Amino acid sequence: MTLGIILLVNGLAWILFILVFRIVHKRTVRPKKLLMEIESELDSLLVEMNGTTDRNIRLIEESIRRLKDEVSKADKRIRILQGEIQKRDDSSRTDYLHLARHKPLSIEVIEEPVKKSAEPSSSTGNEGKDAVQTKTDTSRENTGGAGIKEEILELKRKGIDAKIIAGKVGRPLGEVELIISLSEKTDR
Repeated sequence: MTLGIILLVNGLAWILFILVFRIVHKRTVRPKKLLMEIESELDSLLVEMNGTTDRNIRLIEESIRRLKDEVSKADKRIRILQGEIQKRDDSSRTDYLHLARHKPLSIEVIEEPVKKSAEPSSSTGNEGKDAVQTKTDTSRENTGGAGIKEEILELKRKGIDAKIIAGKVGRPLGEVELIISLSEKTDR
């Protein structure tokens, strides 16, 4: 009998323990409520992530748009500069061609017959030298622009100033400077 009472008390204790545990468990765990809280947290997290993603996408699109604007501005500047360079090259070529077409006229000296006298005068010897010098200048001009160009460039390579070169070859300073600058451009 005592065994029956012990078993009955033990069974009631277990039933009481199970009931209390279920009540406590339902109050603390509540799976439906827990699932709803998890869902709401996930929803708010997704909304926040979508907002951040949209903001980042807008920033990237704005950066791309600004870069495209800068590239188009740079392209316009490049086209303008190329046009200016082309104009400058064309004008320098036309200036050079203009100078080549308008060569200075060569002056020919007509020699007067030399009178033979008993005493040779010193002035007669000088006149012969002047005639020889004039013929040399005339022959230099008749050789064309290629020979003068080479002579100018050779003198420039020796380090002679453009003014001195112009005096030596008998050409205007502007023409000498133009030949030198065009030669430097083609050497690059």
